[in-house]
Amino acid sequence: MKTVLTFVLLFVIHLATAQTLDAWIWRNPQPQGNALRGSTYANGLWAMTGDKGSIVFSGGSALAARTSGVTDNLGDIAYGAGRWVVVAENGRILVSEDGLSWRAITVSPGVSFARLLYNNSIFVLVSGYAASGTVLFTSADGLSWTQVQNPGIYGSVGAALVCGGSFYLYSSDSYSATISVSANGVTWGNKYASYFSSLACKGSTLVGAGSKFGTSTDGGTTWTMATDYSNARQVACSASLCVAATDTAILISSDATTWSTASSQLNSSSVNQLAYGGNAFVAIGNAGAINTSADGVTWSALTTGGNDYFSNVAYGKDTFVVAGSGSNPAQANQDTLRYSSDYGQTWQAVKSGAFYGMSFVNDRFVAVGHSGTIMYSLDGKTWTDVSDPLGGSLYGVAYGNCVYVITGGNNAGVVYRSYDGAHWSKAAITPYPSSFGPWGLFEVAFGNGLFVAGGSGWDGSKWTSVILTSPDGLIWTPQTLGNDFSVTSLTFGNGVFLALAGTVYSSSDGKTWTQASTTSANKVRFSGGQFLTPSYSGQLASSTDGRNWADHQLPTTSVLYDFAWGKDGYVAVGDGGAILQGSRAAACYQVTPTQAAALWQGSGGVATLTQGAGLSCSWTASTQTPWLAATPASGSGNGGLSWQAASSNTCTHARYGTIEAAGERIAVSQPPSDADRVFNWVEALFPTYLAPAGQASQALSGFYLRYYPATNQAFGTIGQDTYYYDGVSVVKLPDPLQTYLYGAIQAGF
Repeated sequence: MKTVLTFVLLFVIHLATAQTLDAWIWRNPQPQGNALRGSTYANGLWAMTGDKGSIVFSGGSALAARTSGVTDNLGDIAYGAGRWVVVAENGRILVSEDGLSWRAITVSPGVSFARLLYNNSIFVLVSGYAASGTVLFTSADGLSWTQVQNPGIYGSVGAALVCGGSFYLYSSDSYSATISVSANGVTWGNKYASYFSSLACKGSTLVGAGSKFGTSTDGGTTWTMATDYSNARQVACSASLCVAATDTAILISSDATTWSTASSQLNSSSVNQLAYGGNAFVAIGNAGAINTSADGVTWSALTTGGNDYFSNVAYGKDTFVVAGSGSNPAQANQDTLRYSSDYGQTWQAVKSGAFYGMSFVNDRFVAVGHSGTIMYSLDGKTWTDVSDPLGGSLYGVAYGNCVYVITGGNNAGVVYRSYDGAHWSKAAITPYPSSFGPWGLFEVAFGNGLFVAGGSGWDGSKWTSVILTSPDGLIWTPQTLGNDFSVTSLTFGNGVFLALAGTVYSSSDGKTWTQASTTSANKVRFSGGQFLTPSYSGQLASSTDGRNWADHQLPTTSVLYDFAWGKDGYVAVGDGGAILQGSRAAACYQVTPTQAAALWQGSGGVATLTQGAGLSCSWTASTQTPWLAATPASGSGNGGLSWQAASSNTCTHARYGTIEAAGERIAVSQPPSDADRVFNWVEALFPTYLAPAGQASQALSGFYLRYYPATNQAFGTIGQDTYYYDGVSVVKLPDPLQTYLYGAIQAGF
């Protein structure tokens, strides 16, 4: 028996910590995923700036994100007088001598600066649009700034550059466009120009890019305009080549007059700025994208992971999984399904596809999506495809009352059911009369003994919300939400359903709904003991009751779609391939065990909470699993948490639940009540190996097994997985418990 314990006793000790929603680390794209908008080349380095205080340095192909200390959306960056200077918000700039340590300097409160240049030992700092005229400051060191007279600019300054030793500012309004020129940043002269989006310098020639290309060899006094429309947004030039980006293509020209389309894989529509330096063109853009090229045709991506968007994240079995799709649902990229086994730090791509929904339900991950996609995995790494090509679009996954349920459909609601999570059948559901439709179901949740599914439908005169309830996923009853918005998201926690239909609605029974919040969000999710509503520009709201909300801001302007809590905090996902890992407070408790089994109603155990040396801590405990109970609900110092199964498992498969205690998760499995029938049958089949017969079944850290002391062997299960101990090692058997159960039943056990 001691040997068996060595192999199967898997109690794990973890330090429990408090999760936070206000400190985050970028995990994808790398090194960060905020949009980049400003760049410069100096001292053999590219420096790039962007949203939410993002600063990235590049030396060759090596990238390093820097901590700016601010959450401002940053603009232009320049280097001079031995320091880097960056345009920030609210009349401020950031300065750094080494690119590592940054400090903010207020130049002029209330002024919104837009452009920054350095040339001839002078910095020039330019405001954006101002009703009283553009505001300009100059500085010799980037620290002390002097305001200079307005050069007569009253439009929006859209471009700035140094060319031929002079400063150039391009501005425009609805009446005209102006180029302002200065050799010293103080005295300026204005010239009329065509409308451009971007300016570049090719030798001493000015190159303008806009609806048409234009060139000027006399400092912007006269322009030669192309005859063809190009609609270029960005342009950059070396002495011998110009590269431009439109919304649909990359263009190149050796003379800035005749342009051709480059056969480039670069996504030109996401390019925010083109620049040239260090013998290379650099294109920066959304999702932290950085690409380099020597010829404008062949581009090398220095960043990875920003081509997809992730709409779902789930945690189970010590693994995070994220799922989403590419820009084209039928041709999604190779990394739209990923997993992390180190709690969100590093990620591995496992599947391609267009996934619209994914959850960890009972004992497995289930991902659904485009064209009837249904895939499941018991560990998040190896996936089995059980798709139905005729299934249409599938969106929601839930588990309850011994049944797995998938919802979807656009023209008519679709429901799939499964008793084992592997074999699925489409349910024939007709909750509405034939006059109602088209209609579809977007998400489903389970709680308080009911499935609740939501979507939208046409009632004959208008589009309206759809809410259905079902005890088994087979028979569905229409309910009324109270508005005509599509129900795009559903979740359950702390005894309450929340539905997102324009704003947030709540219900304790899935039938009677009331508006709970005016929050506008992309999803409602219950995870880590609280409701979360991710939104646009990195915004997030949290609540424990669905009615009282606290606001949070993540360090991103990405659209966020989903959150999940695991052992090392939250993971958030969104567009642009965004994956962010939440930080956690210092460890306060050790919780042991973190895995256990409950055999029948009333069986349970005790978890020990040990406070760290020298700490004074308190803890709370709760469970969202309906068949589990845990007491007490809170405590302080060292303590014990008692838990037990509130009911026996009447399913034909094992069921799983969790208890959250002191920030840690205790996973509890409960085998089906028929597991002993399998044990009785197997030991009757193999009396030589499993002897003496009739040993008591026992639970050891997630295993449900029988140990046979005479032969030092054992047979057991973890959920549907079956294992055999031969006296030397534990071997996972190829057949699931359900297969053995069929044999036991046929044999009369």
